[in-house]
Formats: sequence, C-alpha cells, structure tokens
Amino acid sequence: GQQFPAFKKQRSRPAPGVDVEKTRWGSRFKGLKWSAEKSPAWLPIERGWMSCKVKRASGLDFVRTENYYLTPEGNVCMNKKEAREAIALEEQKIDQDHTSKRDRALKGL
Repeated sequence: GQQFPAFKKQRSRPAPGVDVEKTRWGSRFKGLKWSAEKSPAWLPIERGWMSCKVKRASGLDFVRTENYYLTPEGNVCMNKKEAREAIALEEQKIDQDHTSKRDRALKGL
C-alpha cells in the first residue's frame, strides 16, 4: 500500500516571525471553521491539511463560494493554485528527507 507521511499536528499559535494576517489567527480568518471533512481529493489531509468553504452573498441572489486551504503550520492558502504550490513544495521536502535518510542508510553499510 501507499505509505503516507506521518500526520502533522496542527500548530496552536503562529510560528515566530510569520505575518499573522496570512495565518489562521489573522483577523480575516479567525472565525472560520476548518475541517478535513469534505475536503477535495487532492488535499493531503493525512498530513494535517484542512479546508474551509465560505459562502458570501454579494447582491440579492448571487452567492459566491470561497474555498480556503490551511497548511499544517497554520498558514492560509487563498485559492487552489496557492494550495497546490504549497503541497508540491512540501512533497519535495518530504522526498528530500526520504532520499537523504536512504543515502545515509546505504553509506552506513
């Protein structure tokens, strides 16, 4: 079966030196209900990612649904493109960790 990287625990406060407004603790995102349920299939919830749907009424009968995505570090991705990019970066890093561990194991033989 496919080996999933370990579940990352959600941060409970912003990482030091991070712009708070771009995280889940920013004034704009503070009240949002984040969950892994009903997340799109491409979102790696097994690594601690979450999403949130917000319906915004603009005009009388026009409702716009906005999707936000939350990284395990607590940063908010405003759209699918941002989220996909962040996921790709994260996966590169995991790959590097994985290969460096394997290299070390081989060198140890």
